Amino acid sequence: MRFISLTVLAAAFLLAGKARTASPGRLAAPTPSPVPTARILQENLLFQPAELKVRRGTTLHFPNRDGVFHSVYCASGSQTFDLGLHATGPGPSVLLTATGDLEIRCRVHRRMRATVHVEP
Repeated sequence: MRFISLTVLAAAFLLAGKARTASPGRLAAPTPSPVPTARILQENLLFQPAELKVRRGTTLHFPNRDGVFHSVYCASGSQTFDLGLHATGPGPSVLLTATGDLEIRCRVHRRMRATVHVEP
């Protein structure tokens, strides 16, 4: 019993010493805010949802749930991009850096369309 008490006392003493030797006024680095994310599925030869509102700075993902190749591009609006051809799987993503309306299309399936409203 006495051995346990001495061990606890020694541990407390060591911890107290560590607390005193820490740099005064020094704070831990802030945890960065997570980047907002959103997704538009490519499923049943459609973009789902067909319309989406997000904030500037959002990373938009395009998972492909169809058993065929798709492409994702935007040639109109405040930000243009072409994410290329991709197979079934997690798909490509894009960081939305400008506000405005984006018209998303697939080069392989012309009827696939979506509109993304990027707000400040």
